[in-house]
Amino acid sequence: MCKAYETEPSVDLLCVFLNMDYAGNLLTLSNRSGLGVPKEITKLITYLEEGRKIFEGYWEKETNCRVFGMGDSPKGSKVPPQESKASGDPFDPLDMDSDPDIHGFRRLSLGGCSHDSSFVETTSQRDNMTRKLMSTLTKARASCDVINEKEREKHKAYVELEMRCNDALQDLDKNPLVLDMRKEINTLQGQTLVILHLKVKGLESERERLKKSKTHLLQEINGLRQDRAAVVAKVVPHMATKLVCSDEMGLLVARLAKAALFHGRCLAFEEVAALKEPFELEKMHGYRPLSKKEFHQAGDNLAATSCPFLAEVIVDPYAPLEVLLSKKPNSLHSRPSPSSSEPSSLKDPNPTS
Repeated sequence: MCKAYETEPSVDLLCVFLNMDYAGNLLTLSNRSGLGVPKEITKLITYLEEGRKIFEGYWEKETNCRVFGMGDSPKGSKVPPQESKASGDPFDPLDMDSDPDIHGFRRLSLGGCSHDSSFVETTSQRDNMTRKLMSTLTKARASCDVINEKEREKHKAYVELEMRCNDALQDLDKNPLVLDMRKEINTLQGQTLVILHLKVKGLESERERLKKSKTHLLQEINGLRQDRAAVVAKVVPHMATKLVCSDEMGLLVARLAKAALFHGRCLAFEEVAALKEPFELEKMHGYRPLSKKEFHQAGDNLAATSCPFLAEVIVDPYAPLEVLLSKKPNSLHSRPSPSSSEPSSLKDPNPTS
């Protein structure tokens, strides 16, 4: 409480600021908002629902009973128009008739109502409304203080929690169990690295061994290919030559030739017998009715013959060349002497031929 005014100094100052006499109108003319309410005041309290209602009721009552008794002054007419700082429109601060919307009031004559009683009543109402407004502002400020206090408490609790966490982490670093676990982890990591290093070395040596084995196998494959080429180039012609020179092949060829001769002779006899002149085929010298059958049988025997000599060579094609070259038909082992007689199979079955 102020001793000089016996009331709150903030309320008296706000009352003086809101004094709506002629001087107050001049001071707030360029910054008014709505029904004579200054913009600075509305920015502070209009966000409060209660404060906005108080201002609306207050200014509605004041516009109905406030009277301005200022007449036209010759000095005021000489003042040039000035530009408003808020809206930018020129105005005359002493010309009341040029702005009909000044505080929302109508210009009334002094005979409309008593100026003194209206002023006293309006001042009392304004004081009451101002006190209500200040009470609302005080409540809002107290609410803001409570919110700020809660925020400070939250921040303090967060700081304390952070300190506790840091202390717990420091204690955890000093814990013997944690230290032992870290040592064990480092030991296991070192052992694992050593084992992995040994495994890598073993795999590298195995890779080198496989490379050498691969090289050796490739060399063996190349050698086998060369041996096969040598077999094809030397053994096959040699075996074919021996086979052609063998007694079995000669016997088969001789039988085929003999059968061909007899068959040709018989064909000639048949042609002669087909003559119109009387001719007896059975009386012809060397004719045999079964010559055609023998000829076909000899050709079939040559086509379907199987040589044991070739089977022995095919059994082991990868044998050394000396072994393959040493093999030959049995007839070559004991070739008959040139003075020996002709084989019985080559003899003419018909001695009369």
